[in-house]
Amino acid sequence: MNGLWITGAVVLALFLLGQLRLGGEVRYHPGEVGIWLRVSGVPIRLYPRKKKKEPDRVSKKERKARPKKPKKPKEPGPPWTAERVLDLVKRVLPLIGEAAGKLRRRIRIDVFHLDVLLGGEDPGDTAMAFGRVNASCGIILPVLEQNFRCKDNRVRTAVDFERENTEVRLTLALSMTLGQLIGFGLWCGYAAWKVWKETTGGLMSNKGPQQKEAVKYGN
Repeated sequence: MNGLWITGAVVLALFLLGQLRLGGEVRYHPGEVGIWLRVSGVPIRLYPRKKKKEPDRVSKKERKARPKKPKKPKEPGPPWTAERVLDLVKRVLPLIGEAAGKLRRRIRIDVFHLDVLLGGEDPGDTAMAFGRVNASCGIILPVLEQNFRCKDNRVRTAVDFERENTEVRLTLALSMTLGQLIGFGLWCGYAAWKVWKETTGGLMSNKGPQQKEAVKYGN
């Protein structure tokens, strides 16, 4: 009899834990990249993590006396251009949408803001890139709206021929229960990782006296 009570209590605890509402936020702005987890409205920063201070075990004189090891120069990775970011989003979103099909209308996207301001050295290449970016943006919102409950969606694009580089701003905030999160992650995690590896292995580049009016999608 006690075993049945214990089993029932464990099942109930797991059920209640699975109903715990979680939220996540990803922010990619120029000079700022961050990932947050929200548990019952309390934000927990996941990336970048705060650096822990190492205990002062060695005296300052000993530190100065020790020879410093030369640091190996890190090889710079391929730059994150607007086309490269949008290509990654365009390839991952169908996988996420397929995974969310079973959880449709349960996962809520609270905020999805994507702003792309294109620039480059060559006006012709910049104009062509602007067209490709708008075509990609036209795919993003329908995938989101068909598979999720969306509250605040917005995609804006613009081109400035006087700029030498491209600026991308992305803010994504969503919420779901813990049980939904586990099922969602198991379903599409591996597939999304494969797409990420394939996309980050490639390299795209955009080559920018007028600023074209922004094209706005969504609310």
